[in-house]
Amino acid sequence: MIGGSVIKKKVYNYELTKYPNNYNWCYWGKFSNNNNKSNCDSLIINNRNKFIEEYNIIKMKGKIPKYIEKEYWDNGFIDMDFFDHVEVYQDNEKNYIIINSPYDETKNILEGWKEIYKMYDTGARTFMKKIIKKSNRKKTI
Repeated sequence: MIGGSVIKKKVYNYELTKYPNNYNWCYWGKFSNNNNKSNCDSLIINNRNKFIEEYNIIKMKGKIPKYIEKEYWDNGFIDMDFFDHVEVYQDNEKNYIIINSPYDETKNILEGWKEIYKMYDTGARTFMKKIIKKSNRKKTI
């Protein structure tokens, strides 16, 4: 207590998960629980934990690899208007898993994306796309 007032410790979203090292860098993880109650709701926290376990996530990636940008974005396979709160992860086979959580309920699911449980906010849908790492893809002769 300082000067008669109680000081609350700021707790960040990433600290509320079982996997703080996987979420401490991302936009969602850097919010404090004092800022927005709908993105640190127990449903979102539980879904974040479930995602790491269900998809065998080993680490977060700060950027989308260039070959994925070139293959998907540059060739028009991805509608940039679809994206909001994008996060990139790698699984235990080094494949990339990209999640996207737009607030706009009118957005259609793009080809190759699937809707999963809410991971950003209770008011936003979350979509996921798994991209097989180049070296893991079968080579055709």
